[in-house]
Amino acid sequence: MFTEGEVIIAGADPVFVRIFDLPAGCMHCIGADNLTDLNDIIWGIEILPESASGEDNEPSSFGRRCLTRKLAGLYQLNFRELEVRRGTEGGELQPPQLYYENKKTPFDISLSHDGKFVAYAFFKRLN
Repeated sequence: MFTEGEVIIAGADPVFVRIFDLPAGCMHCIGADNLTDLNDIIWGIEILPESASGEDNEPSSFGRRCLTRKLAGLYQLNFRELEVRRGTEGGELQPPQLYYENKKTPFDISLSHDGKFVAYAFFKRLN
C-alpha cells in the first residue's frame, strides 16, 4: 500500500514521491524527477541481522551489500565487482555512486538506515 505526492520547494523543480506504509512498523519513501520514473525504481528494506555470524553488520556496510547483491542478481553482474563510493567536495560528503569493475555506472542509488531497518533504492538512467 502506498500514497503518492509532490514535494514543492520555491525556485526548484518538484519531486514526486511514493510513501509506503509497511509491516513491521516502518515506512519507506522513494522520489523521482517525474511521476512515471517512480514505477522504475527498484527498492528494498532489510532488517539488520544480529552480529553473530562474524559478518560486518554495521548498518551502512550491510545496506551497501544488500543493494549490490540485489542489483547483481537483477542484471547478472558479479557482486564482488560492484562498489559503492562516496566522495567529498569542499569538505562535504557527496551522494553515493555505484561502480562496476572500477567504472561509474548509470545507476542512481540511495541508501539509508534507521534503528534495525536498512533501505536501498536504485534507478537506471537511460540518458
